[in-house]
Amino acid sequence: MMFITHLAFALFLGLSVLKIFNLQVSTPIFIFLILSGSVFPDIDSGTSFIGRKFKLVSWFFKHRGAIHSIAVMIVSSIIIFLLTNNIYFFLAFAAGFLSHLLLDSLTPSGVAFFWPNKKRTRGKFKTMSLFDLILLILFALLDLLILM
Repeated sequence: MMFITHLAFALFLGLSVLKIFNLQVSTPIFIFLILSGSVFPDIDSGTSFIGRKFKLVSWFFKHRGAIHSIAVMIVSSIIIFLLTNNIYFFLAFAAGFLSHLLLDSLTPSGVAFFWPNKKRTRGKFKTMSLFDLILLILFALLDLLILM
C-alpha cells in the first residue's frame, strides 16, 4: 500500500482509540508513535519514504522480509516502551506497525507475519491501485469526521 494510505489508516486507528477510550496520554506523542509505527516496516525498502532516510537498512534486509513481521513489531515496540516507560506509547507503536502489516497483507507480495516462517498471507490488491486509492480516501474522510 502507499505511504499515505498507511498513515491515513493509522491515524484513523489512533484517533478512534483516543476518542473511544479517552486515554490520559499525550495525544501528540500517541499520534506520532502510531504514525511512526505505521511506516516503520518500510525501512527495509531503499525506495520508501523512511527507507531513503535509512538506506543502509535495505542493504541488509529484503523488503517485506524479517522487518515486516510480528517478531520485529514486538521487539521495536518493547524498545519504545523502554524509552518511554509508557504502555500506551508501546501500544500505539505496535498498533501502527500491525496496521502496516495488515494493509500489506492485502497485496500480492503479502507479508510473512510469523517470520522466520516464510509462509505469506497474500491478497489481490496492488499498491497504487484503485483499491489503494479508495482506502486512502475512505480513511482520510473518516479521519476528518473524527476530528470534527
